[in-house]
Amino acid sequence: MFTKSSLTLKIYQAIVLLLPGLAIFSLSVTAQSASQPQKYGLFVGVNKYPNMGPAQQLNGCVSDATRMREALIQEFGFNRENTELIADAQATRNGIIVKIQAFQRKVKSSDLFVFHYSGHGSLFPDDKSEEQDETETLPEMRLPRTNELIAPPGKYDAAICPSDTGGSGSGKPWGNMILDDELFALFQGFTRSGCTVVFISDSCHSGSIGRSLDANYRVKSLPITVALGTQFQAIPRPKTSREVRSRDLQGKYLVLASSKVTQVSGEIEVEGKPTGFFTYVLLKMIELQSKSKGKGNPTYQDVFVPSQAILLAKSPSKQEPQIDTRYFNGSLSEPMFSVGEKPAPAPSAPPVAANNTPVKAKHYRVVLKVENEAGQPLDKCSFIVFKPRMYAEKGNIRKVQALILGRTDAAGIYDGGADAPPIPTGTYQMKIVREGYKSIIGEVEVHDAEQKTETIVFVIRLEKE
Repeated sequence: MFTKSSLTLKIYQAIVLLLPGLAIFSLSVTAQSASQPQKYGLFVGVNKYPNMGPAQQLNGCVSDATRMREALIQEFGFNRENTELIADAQATRNGIIVKIQAFQRKVKSSDLFVFHYSGHGSLFPDDKSEEQDETETLPEMRLPRTNELIAPPGKYDAAICPSDTGGSGSGKPWGNMILDDELFALFQGFTRSGCTVVFISDSCHSGSIGRSLDANYRVKSLPITVALGTQFQAIPRPKTSREVRSRDLQGKYLVLASSKVTQVSGEIEVEGKPTGFFTYVLLKMIELQSKSKGKGNPTYQDVFVPSQAILLAKSPSKQEPQIDTRYFNGSLSEPMFSVGEKPAPAPSAPPVAANNTPVKAKHYRVVLKVENEAGQPLDKCSFIVFKPRMYAEKGNIRKVQALILGRTDAAGIYDGGADAPPIPTGTYQMKIVREGYKSIIGEVEVHDAEQKTETIVFVIRLEKE
């Protein structure tokens, strides 16, 4: 029979007791540190394209970026000093990339970074990019009114178009555009450190990342030949390229896009003021939901679902906004722009023996016992040990995130037995929830033990809500 040690650690109002005589391990407290999670935002609007003709100039993009910034400050608690707006001449390829990199150096684990872009979008052939990662063959695309060719059938990367699009200087076959591959690589620097990234794109073909029949609806799309200033067949290949079969941001990355990759997006005039249709509707939904639920409480689902329906029904091009959750280890029912809980850090490097060869890490079987404040067993407690770099985010526990996932029985015990997946040495995040009780989140650091036993037992006490 096991006895409890006198060592107790407070974790989110729950008591975690360590049992002696088993494997050596430790729990580190995940209470909030003195430095609270921060919300950061970069807002980019491009109306003026000096290398383009009059038909390619836009009117409402700088206003979009300005109003989105103000909404996040007023409705979602962003500090103004943690946000920045760049527009037109500032919003060059290099200007945008440098600003993103500057924010990357500021963020830390559990922070949030929002990147909002309003301007032209375009496409670039995937086989002429440095990373071949697209799997979907797109049909021929043309502008609605002029029938000008946007792109022939093929596989394409989506791209945003900075103000110096059409010029030279980047040394890339895609000129001064910024491909979704490049944005992906930039945002990896955030998500791998535990910072959540939300990318809002109000540009054409933004689902992967001329004028329409309505004279008040200006299309935000640049055909490839216009964006590059060259014929499609003359686009050079990069010096180096590689095939990418899978992506992993190792964190939380959510994209809100104004249209499918095969569609154009547009800007309109409302009461004489130009605005991106997507940004306008999104901000209206935020305003309405904030009045109903209170500031900071509207969820992604509350805002995006009606926005999508309105755009599809009312836009002349039938643009259909997209929400991309492929790399989002979170829930759309959580409040928009909320700072996430702290992610589990990556396991430390394996130990090295005297002959400089890696020492094989030990693995341990986990047994969990949960009690109430009176020491009585609690059944029906959901228990998860997250995979490295996975999150104890709000919402439902998902199997894909779990290194170990279980539920306590009538005796308040989870024991996967001989078939349970063992935990190697390292640091992980653990979460336990039960209806009527306060959930707990703790970091679990498992060390190699001198004992012969290969079992770790957690005894956890939950408090009532």
